[in-house]
Amino acid sequence: MDYRTYHFTKKEMLYELLRAGVILGFTGVLFFNSLAFTVLLLPAGVFLIRERKEKKRVVRLVNLRNDFKEFVISFSASVQAGFTMEQSVGIGMEDLRRMYSDKNRSMLKELGWIQQQMKLQTPCDELFSNLAERTGMEEVRSFSVVLGIGRKQGGNLVQITKRAAEQISKKIQVQMEMEQAIAGRIMEKNIMFAMPYFMILYLRMTNTSYMELLFTNMTGRVVMLVCLILLWVANKWAEQIVRIEL
Repeated sequence: MDYRTYHFTKKEMLYELLRAGVILGFTGVLFFNSLAFTVLLLPAGVFLIRERKEKKRVVRLVNLRNDFKEFVISFSASVQAGFTMEQSVGIGMEDLRRMYSDKNRSMLKELGWIQQQMKLQTPCDELFSNLAERTGMEEVRSFSVVLGIGRKQGGNLVQITKRAAEQISKKIQVQMEMEQAIAGRIMEKNIMFAMPYFMILYLRMTNTSYMELLFTNMTGRVVMLVCLILLWVANKWAEQIVRIEL
């Protein structure tokens, strides 16, 4: 699996199409009170689906990264206890299985595949290098380099893996702390994005004549369209601001 891209299943695609249709339909009726203008918004569904695909890709990578952190810690402890690299991979996988009730997690599948390939005499570092290529994660790439050094050049594998595990775990932990720190800001962004919807809905329900001028002539609808575009652009801008990568 290439984790750098995300592909919807047929069921997911159907759900996303329905979701985009509902959002755009509600937006069109709320902002323009016109089915004709609602149809004009339908091309924006492509961007909504693309955005959802990107969010699912990021969530999958974050889960994989966090599971990899736990695996590295277990792997390092096993190597320090005297197990070989190949044995330590199996121990790390079993530790993850005991840690999570969901047995279909991506990291467990990848470790199962790695174990199968190791039985075919494929070097452990090459397998993790392959995983690094498919995920684009620098932490996995660093880990594969460490394993390669230990296998090809020898040296104190215990100290090498221990130091690498500490550095990788520390970096991932910092990333997790940063995500937790900006979680509140992301919630604030979502609330600010939703507020204009609630304000227009409130005005339309409580004082219909107040908004009627915007729905009965082309100028009013163009004004609403410009406001809607500015709202979506501001939301995308805010997403870029709160997106912090280490």
